[in-house]
Amino acid sequence: MSYPTNIEEVDKGIKLGVKPNGMWYAYIYAYDPLQKKDKSRWVSTKIKYEDGRKANRNKARRVALQMAEEIAPKIGITADPFKIHNVADIAKEWKDLVCGLADKNEKLVAANKAPIHEVYGGKEGKYWNKSKKEQVIRFHNYLEGFWTTLPEQDITKIRNKDLNTLRDWAKKHDWSPSHVGKMGTQIRKIWLYAESKDLVDFAPRIKAPAVNAKQASRRFLTQENFEMMFEYTRARYQQPRIALRMRDAYLQFHCWLLICSNTGIRPPSRIKNAMRWEDYKVIPKTKDEDEIRLLHRANEKELEPYDALILPGAYEAFEMLEELYKDRGMGKPEYLFAHTHERKAGDASAGIKKADPILTYRKQWETMLIKLGLETKSIKQSERLAPYSMRGYFHTKMFDDYPTLGLENIARMTGTSEKMLRQSYINVSTEKTARQLASLVK
Repeated sequence: MSYPTNIEEVDKGIKLGVKPNGMWYAYIYAYDPLQKKDKSRWVSTKIKYEDGRKANRNKARRVALQMAEEIAPKIGITADPFKIHNVADIAKEWKDLVCGLADKNEKLVAANKAPIHEVYGGKEGKYWNKSKKEQVIRFHNYLEGFWTTLPEQDITKIRNKDLNTLRDWAKKHDWSPSHVGKMGTQIRKIWLYAESKDLVDFAPRIKAPAVNAKQASRRFLTQENFEMMFEYTRARYQQPRIALRMRDAYLQFHCWLLICSNTGIRPPSRIKNAMRWEDYKVIPKTKDEDEIRLLHRANEKELEPYDALILPGAYEAFEMLEELYKDRGMGKPEYLFAHTHERKAGDASAGIKKADPILTYRKQWETMLIKLGLETKSIKQSERLAPYSMRGYFHTKMFDDYPTLGLENIARMTGTSEKMLRQSYINVSTEKTARQLASLVK
């Protein structure tokens, strides 16, 4: 190792010198009394040496003093007081830790035992599981881009005000305020972990984005839009001379469209909230009452369970699915939407087993919008039709067709609140409201 020249003492335990690479280096005394080891070393100030320039020397002296001041509190606390603790590395370390805890909890649950690894930094009584693990990984990938925008990469130098730039950074993406808020919660948990390692001395308070429910709401799906979609999806599965696998997929997409738009449920996209046959209930017709069908929803956004009312417009969809699975020799699979054919794993895709759940119809949805001329290149969700738009369609339909039902009941049967209905979901025109009021006055 090359030794510096032009060495001078800056302060007690601090020296300054120039190495052959032409850079100023600072020698910082760091004796660890607990380990009884001398960890002193020469570290670069990252300042290029300029011969004969007093200002250059003074700048190097100031940096050396600052470095010593930052390193001093770490001596005897961390294994290497000179180590830079990169925020991205600490975030990954935390991610790997909690994912491991989630896997252990899942094994315990599979063995009919209670989970033991609790989520710290959040609500009490919550345990790490597969769903939370997936969310941690998803937000970890997003935050990798955020870390690079911070003025410092060393977590020990990052301030609360730096982390509060999350809101401005997130504006570049099509994320809801609640989504950004959850990312802020993950940052807080990472900092609590860093605090337990004596790397930071505060738990950040990240300001949540202001929620304007009306601006954040999805584009409304009109009755005309829905009728176009209905005809399109029906025509697709009724095409002559198409492969059985394709016909099944098109028919299931048609049924999915009918069920989502006639129940108002949040369109599932993950295994935990996938629709299951055991949640489908038929209350037979009686002498005084018509048949009632319900779809129990237990895991939508970790909200209270509710029973969604199924409108008659979706009855046929359930019967078509039952007949489809019977024809494919599947009986009644666990999930309402299940694969009817197997597919071997390839280099670019995982294999599929018969009866595996179908978690999303996003690709078919996007293709349908293009074919019907309903797509838009706008990144604003208020200008794009998304599967979630069917939820607003259902709410508006209930309000228009059954005005005496009231917002309270509509909210209860779709797992939301009256306030959210008014702000986000119901597309109410002044003319419709006036006509309804006029009919009540009569």
